[in-house]
Amino acid sequence: MLAAGVATWYYKFATSPLRAGVYGKEFQYYYTKPYFRFIPYLVGIFGGWLYHKYAKRMEQLAKMKPLTKLVLSVQLWAVTIAIEYAVIFGTHNDAGIAPTVESPGVTIPYAIFGRVGWAGALLTQIFLCQAGLGGPINDFLSWRGWLPLSRLTYSVYLLHYGINIAWVAQLRHVYSYSPDFQSVVIFLGLIATVNFCGVLLFLFVEQPSANLEKLLLPAPRPPRNVATNIPDQKRNIPEHSDQVEQKMEVPEELGEIPDHNGHGDFVQTAEEKLEIPD
Repeated sequence: MLAAGVATWYYKFATSPLRAGVYGKEFQYYYTKPYFRFIPYLVGIFGGWLYHKYAKRMEQLAKMKPLTKLVLSVQLWAVTIAIEYAVIFGTHNDAGIAPTVESPGVTIPYAIFGRVGWAGALLTQIFLCQAGLGGPINDFLSWRGWLPLSRLTYSVYLLHYGINIAWVAQLRHVYSYSPDFQSVVIFLGLIATVNFCGVLLFLFVEQPSANLEKLLLPAPRPPRNVATNIPDQKRNIPEHSDQVEQKMEVPEELGEIPDHNGHGDFVQTAEEKLEIPD
């Protein structure tokens, strides 16, 4: 985060790599560098640890009073959506036909807090859904119709960057964010193209590789005797099989006595109460 701020101050980066006419230094020295882009990844790892550590406490939020839960959820959702809106649309005036030159007082804080703000807001929304504070948003995101698309997330992640770069490289004119309708059409077209390529990658590479992995590296089978680690005195299991046969000898006139626990305890109790002749 600090390195991003220092680089933005030193190279005079803008909040967006998209400039009027040509790409600036932001795209080459900042936008594509992994040591500036890995911050959301770290936020995700930290969020996974938090959920593993405090999942039960988060679920207790759903037991609050309805009014308290409503007020808390509305406030948190409003704050997180506002942060995401500022991160995405805060760069709108910094690109286009007549870009606005932002001051260092704007570009440096954006470089430091932009990515972590987006990832943190998204992580908070995930926690809200898991804690029962998602409401209709959680119902929409939990819709079973998203399952097919969820299988494509990794393929789309791998392909989207290359497809976007290929689209930019073939441009023969200056691209700008305005008019907005043009940007929406291009965005939807890229989404469709990336997902179509993701389907092909999933069907011909990812899924066959997963099946091949199952054949070459089969999952270990669970042990047949689940109670192997329990001491014998707790399991109440005889040491020799002849003792089991001896305990199972019951007079024929009594019929078959069911063995409830599988270890002969019920039969042994019945024999102790009956007077069996020598």
